[in-house]
Amino acid sequence: MKMIEDCACSFGGFLDGRHSGTFGYAGCFSFHPRKAITTEEGGIMITDDADVARSVSSLRDHGASRSDRERHGQKGSFFLPEFNVVGYNFRMTDFQGALGVSQMKKAEMLLEGRRAVAAWYDEALREFPWLVPPLVPEGYVSGYQSYVCLFASPEDLSSLTRDRIDSLHEKRNAFMSFLEEHGVSTRQGTHAVHTLGYYRDTYGLSDEDYPMSYAADRLSVAFPLYFGMTDEEFAYVIDAIRAGGQH
Repeated sequence: MKMIEDCACSFGGFLDGRHSGTFGYAGCFSFHPRKAITTEEGGIMITDDADVARSVSSLRDHGASRSDRERHGQKGSFFLPEFNVVGYNFRMTDFQGALGVSQMKKAEMLLEGRRAVAAWYDEALREFPWLVPPLVPEGYVSGYQSYVCLFASPEDLSSLTRDRIDSLHEKRNAFMSFLEEHGVSTRQGTHAVHTLGYYRDTYGLSDEDYPMSYAADRLSVAFPLYFGMTDEEFAYVIDAIRAGGQH
């Protein structure tokens, strides 16, 4: 069995010194603007299998037998490549690639900045027992694409029922609306796939089938976190969280 790692959100994430994407047959990263580094859209696949790398490089370029880079500068560069497999037009643009290269050069700086802001949250949110912050177990390092909490207390999580989740969900929404009105952008931290229309209707799933996933869907909240966040901006967010919790 070959494992392909979904690393869309985990750039800068490590387990026991190994970066995400290096454990499986291949790892796939997203560089959407919300990620730790970006190419505006698109992403990359990494692998240590040379045959897979060649195959994917070909498939992203209509199935061409050799890349433009391989073709140009060689004798007979005017000949077009062969197309022996059906491929796709999934090439990243040169502009996106240039942006990605510049981002990679300062990636460690960007990641350290995000981790510093996450540490601020870890300390400041101890004041709010009704928020459960993210956990980074020993041996792990997070790249903190997002800082996602649960709008619940540890006691709530130990005895969640559907009714309790739905009740907290309404309070979470009111809390997020309060922050929005005061200029602090938040977002739902994640989707539970089994609650989405296609999967629910196609496979006959119900919300109760996966209660903890349902809780994550209904109770998660992601707070602002970005490289370069100032002390004043962070203090404003915490003041708003404090006021929103009281509200």
